[in-house]
Amino acid sequence: MFCVIGAIIMKYLGFSPLICFQKGLKTEKYIINIAYFICMDEVDIAILERLSENCRMHSTLIANELGVATSTVHKRIDKLHSSGIIKEFTIRVDPAVVGFNITTFIGINIEPTKRTSVIESLKAIEDVLEIYELLEPYDLLLKVQTFDVHTLKENVLNPIAAVDGIKKSYSILTTKCHKESSLSIRRRNPPL
Repeated sequence: MFCVIGAIIMKYLGFSPLICFQKGLKTEKYIINIAYFICMDEVDIAILERLSENCRMHSTLIANELGVATSTVHKRIDKLHSSGIIKEFTIRVDPAVVGFNITTFIGINIEPTKRTSVIESLKAIEDVLEIYELLEPYDLLLKVQTFDVHTLKENVLNPIAAVDGIKKSYSILTTKCHKESSLSIRRRNPPL
């Protein structure tokens, strides 16, 4: 009940996503995700912190660190996964070691009326890893990884040129990555 009320308050009055409720003598803190109407308490946040650092961390170890039952950790992880907060459990590889030597960012300007079909066409291109909508200077920004420049041209640039609704594309080939990391859950101080 508190979660729904908190989400409504946050949505309509613009409060911070960290909502505190007075419950008896104890103040309960929840992080509320409006998109899913899911409440995350301190235990959920602590679990996410640990999994974002090491997704292979055993539930028993997390439970011992948090002072809760292993079954609690399992249930919380299942809830976070089924709600979409945890999207997937995966590994990260070094692209160059497995032969993906070219990372390219491609800015694309599209016809606004064909936005949905363009995005769906781009999602179907295997070497396109990420697609972002932008405000400026492009409509879309893609992150692409390929074996070499020839593969980039054949597997990505030529198919992009054939997509109906793309006005122009601009490719930026990278030479070296200095930092690449996944999102790590970290606490931030609530606004005053």
